[in-house]
Amino acid sequence: MGRVRPFVDGRAAFVLGDTTLLTPCNEKPDDPCETPWDVCCDSAEAKRKGTATIQLLGEDGRVISQPLRGVNGLVELSTLTVHGTVADGSSEDALIVNATALHLHP
Repeated sequence: MGRVRPFVDGRAAFVLGDTTLLTPCNEKPDDPCETPWDVCCDSAEAKRKGTATIQLLGEDGRVISQPLRGVNGLVELSTLTVHGTVADGSSEDALIVNATALHLHP
């Protein structure tokens, strides 16, 4: 959540939004938004505070060169739990998590 294209092309990385801080457009009555995961009605400040970049690293410590969209049903607005550690280079304005496990909720 937080971007029109939350999945990084060709990489095992995506932007994850916190639904306690952000509201996707499909949860707003009569909202015709075609990309509700972009949370276009929320402020830039809310998006900054309510999102994190999640990435899966290979054994070489680099982001895996395979896209995650569609893997095991992972798509925009999926609900999931992420286990991992905060990546070096993260900041209060740009949280990056090196995921060690993703659990997709039904």
